[in-house]
Amino acid sequence: MGELTWFWQPKYTKGTNDVLLRMMVSQVQYQFTLWQATGSRQPAYSDSELLRIAKLALSKSPIKVLVVFKEVYVGFLLLSKLDTVSGLMYSLDEFYIEEAYRGQGIGTQTLLHLQHVAKENKVMGLCLNMFASNPARTLYERFGFMPNTIKYNLVF
Repeated sequence: MGELTWFWQPKYTKGTNDVLLRMMVSQVQYQFTLWQATGSRQPAYSDSELLRIAKLALSKSPIKVLVVFKEVYVGFLLLSKLDTVSGLMYSLDEFYIEEAYRGQGIGTQTLLHLQHVAKENKVMGLCLNMFASNPARTLYERFGFMPNTIKYNLVF
C-alpha cells in the first residue's frame, strides 16, 4: 500500500479544503443514516443545511488529515487534543473513507499512521465515540480500541 499518503492540516490549500468539505458532507449524510438505524428520528436536511453542518464540524476541528490513495483523495480524519489526568490523547472526532475505497486496508493503514504520529508527538492514546451499529466498529475493535464507558440515549 505504498501509494497511500496523508496530508496534515498545514500542508493543504483551498482546493483540498473544498475536497475535505465535500467528503464531510458525505460523512454527515452517512452519520444520519446510522442514527436512523438506531431508531433516532433525524429530520431530512436540505443540501444547504448539510453544507452548513459540515462547515461547522470542520471549523471546530483543530487537526485535519486528508487520506490520499493513488493520487486520489479518498478520506479524512478530524482530530482534537484532549488533556487528561493520564496525559495527552487524540480524540478521533471523524474518520471517513469513501465507500468505493472501503475494505482495501486503507482504514487500517490510516489508523496505524495515526498511531505512529501520535507516539512521535508523545500522545498517550486515541479515543473515539461511535454508535454500536457503526460498521467501522469491527475495524476499531480489531485495531485494539476497547469500550470504556456506557452511554444511554433516550430517543423521542
